[in-house]
Amino acid sequence: MHVKRLVLLINGNLGLEVLRYVISHKEAEITGIIVNTCNKRSSTYLNLIKSVLLEHDQVVPVIPYEDMASDYFEIKELLRHSDFGISALFGHVLPQVLLEDISCEIINLHPSLLPIGRGADPIPWSIIDQQKQGITIHIIDSGLDTGKILSQKEFTTDIGMNSGEIYNLATKLLLKELVEIFPSWIERSIEVSDQPNLRGTI
Repeated sequence: MHVKRLVLLINGNLGLEVLRYVISHKEAEITGIIVNTCNKRSSTYLNLIKSVLLEHDQVVPVIPYEDMASDYFEIKELLRHSDFGISALFGHVLPQVLLEDISCEIINLHPSLLPIGRGADPIPWSIIDQQKQGITIHIIDSGLDTGKILSQKEFTTDIGMNSGEIYNLATKLLLKELVEIFPSWIERSIEVSDQPNLRGTI
């Protein structure tokens, strides 16, 4: 069995749940964790990550994004020595200079039905624009949520649901879908598709 090495770029409860899943997977090894800058994460988030690592007796570098030098040397080294990456609610667009010379495939767990709702806060904007709600797991490329799709699902909402309730539903479904596709993804046996040729929103 060849253990796959993964970098996690995480934030929020979904990020912690992704960490718990990957750290428990027998075919996965976490090489590093990148977290949002301090103004985009809770003040206790680093401690929560360390608690999960401690529960599993794991020692993994945890690096705040604000500590990255302008050349992204540290994260580049992590990605160069990893097979895959998972971005879960990571509040930063990875720049082209970071992506251009790595072979590590990074997927993003996005709470909208792409190409609807690219970028930040897709759920409230989808409500405002009266768009469908859904989830997408896609490969990160140099664009803003424009990469090829591994999985995508629409879900129905009640007219009385607010954006927070829809967000909670979307993140639960994203975790469930990640668990579903993870084994075939790390074996590179999953089919990908282009994003639907629809009018996108940003």
